[in-house]
Amino acid sequence: MNIANFLTLMRLLLVPVFAIFFVQGKYLEAIAVFVFCGITDIVDGYIARKFNMITNFGKLMDPIADKVLQITALVLLTVVLKLNIIFVMVFGIKELAMFLGSAYLYKKKVVVFSNWYGKAATVVLFAAVFANILAEWQPQYYQIDYAAHFLIWVALGATLTAFVAYIYEFVVLVKRKD
Repeated sequence: MNIANFLTLMRLLLVPVFAIFFVQGKYLEAIAVFVFCGITDIVDGYIARKFNMITNFGKLMDPIADKVLQITALVLLTVVLKLNIIFVMVFGIKELAMFLGSAYLYKKKVVVFSNWYGKAATVVLFAAVFANILAEWQPQYYQIDYAAHFLIWVALGATLTAFVAYIYEFVVLVKRKD
């Protein structure tokens, strides 16, 4: 277990802590845990690459920890804050399709990497979740609420764009491998 893997594991273990704070209406604490998880996601990847600590555990668990946090946050925003369920559905369908596509390509000995569309979609989704929790914590600031609603729609668009880009890459890889 190296430091990068430890940070990934810690991030995964903090997801229930984030959820508990959120459900209890402790939005400042939920934001703190969410931001900490986002920072550790950046730091663990940097450490793994910089100090040659890339492991199979990290390759598997890092994206799982990310998706578990993202899905948990979207479900909580939907259930607690009444965010439109379309966001959870689109994100869930994209992630399921990506998992199935990756598994299919893995069987064909093709390694799949994230692209900048996916990374950008993740950053926008992170900002949207952050803004929506912040808007709930500080409801008197209507500007935050408007920005939060706008960002969630931008995140949906970014997620769909990334999904289309991944589908295109999938088709190219399948044709190249056949």
